[in-house]
Amino acid sequence: WLKPTRALRAALVPKLAELERFDAVVTLHFRSRFVDFAGQEHTAWERSTKAAFRPDVTGWTPSDFVDGIEEILQECPTAWADAPAPCAVHHVSGAKHQRDHLDDRLYEDPRQCGAPMATFELKTRHGGPISRAMTCAGRLAATVASGAEGGQLKRPGVAEGRAASNTFWPRGGRWGLFVMSDSPALMQFVRVSEALAGRAVQTSGVFAHNTYGQVCAGKDARGQWVCHQGRDPGGGWTRIVMDHYLASLTDGLVGLPQSTFQDAVLMNSMTAKLRFVSFHFITQSWTRREFRDGIVRILQGDEASREAARPPGVQARF
Repeated sequence: WLKPTRALRAALVPKLAELERFDAVVTLHFRSRFVDFAGQEHTAWERSTKAAFRPDVTGWTPSDFVDGIEEILQECPTAWADAPAPCAVHHVSGAKHQRDHLDDRLYEDPRQCGAPMATFELKTRHGGPISRAMTCAGRLAATVASGAEGGQLKRPGVAEGRAASNTFWPRGGRWGLFVMSDSPALMQFVRVSEALAGRAVQTSGVFAHNTYGQVCAGKDARGQWVCHQGRDPGGGWTRIVMDHYLASLTDGLVGLPQSTFQDAVLMNSMTAKLRFVSFHFITQSWTRREFRDGIVRILQGDEASREAARPPGVQARF
């Protein structure tokens, strides 16, 4: 009874074929919390508060949206209550960053995610978290695919200086990235990025929370949330299930920031958990104070704003 249904198998097969083109694949998961705010009503306090970040996104390119997201993710040298918006990473008492964790060194220098032979780098204007996470994931995938993996990522159960690699199939140097996100803007960027051309794989469907009966695809031209109900509307639930399954087959996982979805993938994977890098540097700042209409517009992207008003197409069924 745990077997996927015929419809789900039909949706998975083409994506599995895409992944099989590579000798190694690492998953990149960017959790923006865009879908958490889908369709939610603001409180009276929020409605009376000026928007934290309200840019004019007309004519923005996918790269512009990524630059906007990274601007939100800048680090502020003040406490949360005193920080000017937009700002998502704040100092706490004793000048200690919220971003203080095991993989902090990899955030500071993502080149450490792979062997010296790995040269991939995804550049953005700010060189912020998305750039660093993508660079880390790409270098890690290239290293695993080449068979040149050393002891860069030391995890529990992996001996000092030994490769955290599996031997299920021979490596030939072809590497790719499986990208998951709840931010339509980031996925737009992935589709058109020259640096990721021929390497990035992603699923399709609306961006949904983990609910089967309703999705809120984004805001329309009037600024109103457009929500759809029914059986797996727009394939949102199907997309989540596919992301979970496909990510569990990959050779590693880079999370930005840490989320429970990544934990769920690792619980069902024999390979991704061997190379897990978590940039979970946001602990109290992805709050609704930082997610006024301007924030949502950046995470949503231009393409999603045009598509939001369209009713979902054929609904996938389990």
